[in-house]
Amino acid sequence: MQVIKRDGSVEEFSADKIINAVDKAFESCNKKMPKYMCDMLRALFSTLDGDTIGIEEIQNKIEDILMNDKFFDVAKSYI
Repeated sequence: MQVIKRDGSVEEFSADKIINAVDKAFESCNKKMPKYMCDMLRALFSTLDGDTIGIEEIQNKIEDILMNDKFFDVAKSYI
């Protein structure tokens, strides 16, 4: 799967990059990312259909997960 970045460039999708960014958001809030969150993010992106995804769509999905799990401060930091 390819990711369409904000500047229009395209790069190979990497779940590790996303998990790293979410982990940094947790760290910025002085929290440790729960193990299940990493598993949940990997599962989410393994089920996506299509050849491309926009960075905004990725961010919206992650924001939804964080908000649903009541990590409001982490979601704000991630955004």
